Amino acid sequence: MRGQFRLHLIACALLVGVPFWPQLGMAACSVLALSALLLWINLLSALRRFTRHGGGFS
Repeated sequence: MRGQFRLHLIACALLVGVPFWPQLGMAACSVLALSALLLWINLLSALRRFTRHGGGFS
């Protein structure tokens, strides 16, 4: 979780700099995409743990 959050913060910082240096846009998009991928992995991991320990949806 911490790694994903750090990547998200880095992406936000890069996005702030895009109006001043447009070349940062590609780097910001790449970091944001990686952050989103890690978020999905974290969410799927939490869902797997929830269902493995008897959790269910009613």
